[in-house]
Amino acid sequence: MKIVMSMVSIAALVAVALGQVPGGYREIATGEKDVVAAANFAIKEKSKKEPVTLVKIAKAEVQVVAGRNFRITMEVNADGKDRAATAVVWSKLDKSHELTKWEWASETK
Repeated sequence: MKIVMSMVSIAALVAVALGQVPGGYREIATGEKDVVAAANFAIKEKSKKEPVTLVKIAKAEVQVVAGRNFRITMEVNADGKDRAATAVVWSKLDKSHELTKWEWASETK
């Protein structure tokens, strides 16, 4: 039992030393297929309330939970204007998705 606890402690220290907080978000490539799928899902869900289209994915982060949370900073077009938005999409273990957060930032153009 002590060995397991020591190994967990060492793993946590290594993660912190590498700049990763255990359970926290880490940056991933914006072109990764799961990121693109999550961004498209967020756009589809937001479009149910107001028309928006994806212009580009600016930044992507992932957090491992019961599935994965993707925090995606995007440039989107809404009402003819390009704006920045951040969405959090929960990719569940059963492969379904849920848009759990959408925040508008100030206008980008």
